[in-house]
Amino acid sequence: MAENEDVVVLENDTLAEDDVQDWSALNAGVLKIADEALPKREGKFFDQDGSNTQMERLSDARNQMYFALLHIRGHHVKLTLRAVWCPSRMMALVPHAKGSFFKDVGVAHTYKRKKKAQGMWLSPFEVVYLVERGSLVVYLGDDSVETFLENEDLALDYEPLKKLPLSHLYALALALDLDLVDQYETYALLKRLGYLILERKVEVKHEVVPTAKPKASLWERIYLSLTLTATLLFSRLYSALYFGRVHFFSFTLVYQLLRLISTYTPGPQEMSMLPPLDHRYRIMFDVWKPSPGFSKKNPPVPDFQVSVVNVSRVPFPSISVIKAMWGQVKRRPTNVDTSKSSIKPKQSSKFVSKRDERLKRKAERDSKLDPAIRSRNDYLAKKEKLLKGGSTGTQVVLAAVDTGVINFSIFNETEFSLKSDATIADLNCLESRADHGIVWNEKVVPLNKS
Repeated sequence: MAENEDVVVLENDTLAEDDVQDWSALNAGVLKIADEALPKREGKFFDQDGSNTQMERLSDARNQMYFALLHIRGHHVKLTLRAVWCPSRMMALVPHAKGSFFKDVGVAHTYKRKKKAQGMWLSPFEVVYLVERGSLVVYLGDDSVETFLENEDLALDYEPLKKLPLSHLYALALALDLDLVDQYETYALLKRLGYLILERKVEVKHEVVPTAKPKASLWERIYLSLTLTATLLFSRLYSALYFGRVHFFSFTLVYQLLRLISTYTPGPQEMSMLPPLDHRYRIMFDVWKPSPGFSKKNPPVPDFQVSVVNVSRVPFPSISVIKAMWGQVKRRPTNVDTSKSSIKPKQSSKFVSKRDERLKRKAERDSKLDPAIRSRNDYLAKKEKLLKGGSTGTQVVLAAVDTGVINFSIFNETEFSLKSDATIADLNCLESRADHGIVWNEKVVPLNKS
């Protein structure tokens, strides 16, 4: 009996090995061609193990990607957004503006004889960006567009017009100036990151023409070279004699010797004395953080004001140029504390962001601290913010473009002494001090020389 049972078991094992398991029933829902749902994202393979299983899964993932890219993007005919490029104006007209794209895009156009229609003019940056993201179809305009602006027709006939591919639109909108390409790359990057952007209107364009210096004569060049050589020799000799006899007994003496530039508090009279800004460094874009209540008709003070510079053609700005850029920007109020926001989320939404959760945990920790310690922490945080973010509310953002790579640098105007009236009032509310700055002000005994 035992032998028969053994034979039966062996036969079943042989049949199990020869029979191939059919998984098609389980994968039928995934393998349907009509099913347009994207497959669930799986774990990543960081190292190749050379197995066929890994190669097959990688091949399947590639095929799923190619299959998803083959889908034709479609939308309802009524939602199609069309524009006409007008070469004479270097702008594009959207005859019937609709959608949420125009929150910070375009300038409204009111028709003279079309009371129910609303048009929108788009700048080269705006029209190229909307075409790139697939939200706009652009046609090359002709004389019929100007006729449409003046007559009473509500619909523009697009049949005789030629549809522009993206490459042709690049040539029409951005090919006239190399700087336009750099400016568009910066504009598109900030838009994709979610910022609200408006092009800054150029009020006055200052051309800085470098004056040609007369060539020095031979005797003048000889005199300058001898003077420079004597100065270098004297400075080296003086440094050796001076520093060889000076002894530093505290860091205060070192700081006293290193203090080369005295601190000061900038005032409005200084801004009026600045030289005109070189047009190459002009402010191009006013940028705001995402806000649901933003209005391009009456925008608030920008969060950032961006200048675009290609470092291969334009040198990095000097301190005088940065000061001139500060004179062109709109100042932000410094007495408004935007770091603390309401911890309670909106009642209409159950979603709580990670930032709100961090603020809530921080508020709970601060509530357990002693009031004196809490006030001290608030004072130090406020002081650090004024030093890092600028105490005068003046800042510019420089977008340095280098072979297509964009690097952002923020230049804040701050005072290390923190002696402006608004700064002193804000800090004295938290902690009263005679001096809030970080500049060395200690009285020093004269240096001892041996």
